[in-house]
Amino acid sequence: MEHSWLIIAFIAPFLWALTAVLDSYFVVNWYRDKYDAIVVSGVFQSLPVLLVVFGIIPFTPPSPEVFFFAISAGLVFIGSFYCYFTALFNDNDSSLAQAFWNFTVPIVPFLAWLLFGEVLEFRHYVGVAISFLGVLALAFYQKVIRQVRLRHFSLPMMGATVLFSLSMLFSKEAYSGAGFFDVLLIFCLSASIGSLFILALRYRTGFFVRFQEIASLAKKNFHWFILSEGLYFIGTVTSQRALSLAPSATFVAVIEALAPIFIMAISMIMIWLYRVMHRQNRIVGQVLLKQISGSGVKIFATTCLVVAIVFVS
Repeated sequence: MEHSWLIIAFIAPFLWALTAVLDSYFVVNWYRDKYDAIVVSGVFQSLPVLLVVFGIIPFTPPSPEVFFFAISAGLVFIGSFYCYFTALFNDNDSSLAQAFWNFTVPIVPFLAWLLFGEVLEFRHYVGVAISFLGVLALAFYQKVIRQVRLRHFSLPMMGATVLFSLSMLFSKEAYSGAGFFDVLLIFCLSASIGSLFILALRYRTGFFVRFQEIASLAKKNFHWFILSEGLYFIGTVTSQRALSLAPSATFVAVIEALAPIFIMAISMIMIWLYRVMHRQNRIVGQVLLKQISGSGVKIFATTCLVVAIVFVS
């Protein structure tokens, strides 16, 4: 179908919202620091390689140019999640973090113009400007109402946004020159290797000890991690597929900006279920309540993004 990419693009933010809620719980209950989170996330990115190892799908090495863009996309992608978990460990509000991530909406077209000379129609830039208003409201809320220092949350999330935007653009360039699965495999493998490289930079002398600790953590909570990372991986695949089909990476960026509203909706449903089932878990309750805090500002920002989607679709 002509607009099949639009349907596919909506799958990723929903699955990422589920993963974000789980991440907030893991940050409080299981992860010791951001390196636990980044390595667990990164290692699971290598799962598609097993499809080639077991002969399920073939792999054809692409051209050097495509290979460069694919591996660059994976490296900056995992770098964006290092920044994301840095912010999350300072203020464990996934819906707010995901809302800040919506800066991809104005950043992607600017970087596309700066790096690749991409030209969009005027109405597309109107949509970008409207979405930017929503993001400014969130920034005001985080600084003035929540009183969280910029260097603890906003700056890491801006770093995550820039890196994620670059990843989207690099992926789009790679998919234009090679098959989907060939690029996806390189993307995922480079992201996995990148997570280990980040760990090695932090623990130069104790890398293997630290890695064993993370492996033990993953083994202990394997079922939850495989669920979380599995959902996130499927979301990543659908996001990459949407990028490979969409006329512009900007369009996909705007749609994926809906993740915060999904996070709040999922959190509210879980709070309701806990009350109906008469179950009590202090940690879970605190995590879920934090996701719906400041819902008025988040809903306003999301409304801006929905209006923006009308302009760019």
